[in-house]
Amino acid sequence: MYPLILRPLLQSTPWGGDRLAAYGRVVTAGAGGRSRELFHDADGSSPEIANGPWAGRRLAELVAENPEALIGSRHKAGDPFPLSVSFLDTASPTAIIVHPDERAAELQDADAKTETLFIVEAEPGAQIWAGLRPDKLQHQFVSRIGTDDLISCLKAWPVQAGDACFIPAGRVHCIGGGILAVEISQNSASDWRLHDWNRPGLDGDLRPLHLEEGLAATNFKDRGLAVIRADVSPVARNKRQSLSFCRHFTVERIRLAEDFYSATIPKSFQILINLGDDMPLRYGGGELILTRGTTVLLPASLGSYSLHPLGQGEILRAALELA
Repeated sequence: MYPLILRPLLQSTPWGGDRLAAYGRVVTAGAGGRSRELFHDADGSSPEIANGPWAGRRLAELVAENPEALIGSRHKAGDPFPLSVSFLDTASPTAIIVHPDERAAELQDADAKTETLFIVEAEPGAQIWAGLRPDKLQHQFVSRIGTDDLISCLKAWPVQAGDACFIPAGRVHCIGGGILAVEISQNSASDWRLHDWNRPGLDGDLRPLHLEEGLAATNFKDRGLAVIRADVSPVARNKRQSLSFCRHFTVERIRLAEDFYSATIPKSFQILINLGDDMPLRYGGGELILTRGTTVLLPASLGSYSLHPLGQGEILRAALELA
């Protein structure tokens, strides 16, 4: 197996902007918002491989044919790919949503979802709302469901480029406008909308809310810290920063000032997202050039690889487990 560059799927959203054009996405007016980099939906849809002998094939096909070599020994045969990755570009706030944990997901016949958001770009004054304010009670939250006042029950977190937000299942949240973020999460389509600002969807109709499911999934005891502040210190050597603290996956930001050497392990694949300038990725079978915005999947069986920044580089790396 070899590093797989994934062809992203651009989706229009009611809140989308046009920042993704700077990351190699073809964005037309009013047609941006979400770039799905890595996904494996219940209907079997998944991204197309863009490079090498498997170019043109779908990720889902490779998962079915070579699950352990691709995903790792932790994977159960027949399960979909366990993580998803998207770029989110918000010109206006997203809906206020919550994802279920394992208990709520079982009750709702859904999939649990914990996620990490990494802020790639943020306009001055941009913010994310995440978690319930300590001075708000459950009945106040419930009484404001489906209204603009619901946002007043959530903690507001000003954010800047390089910040990250950990969103465990059950944490109500909303991404404000003026933000470009990378979302890395458990593979799940369980996004329960609690309020959508009474704005029409792309078809002109209001999008449905999921009030019963959302209330059942909300963790009313969740008052924790949501934001990991950016490390803005200059780097003369490679610097790694952990961005997730959960058993489902690991995410780290790596700022590169020199060559970086690593390897996959039999337990897990790795996902690399290049947020800096073009950079070569070298492995046993050859070399790839990772352009800005490229997402590449490193199979669990790949083994050793190296990155060679042409100046200051920056990548996000995600995996089920790192050595």
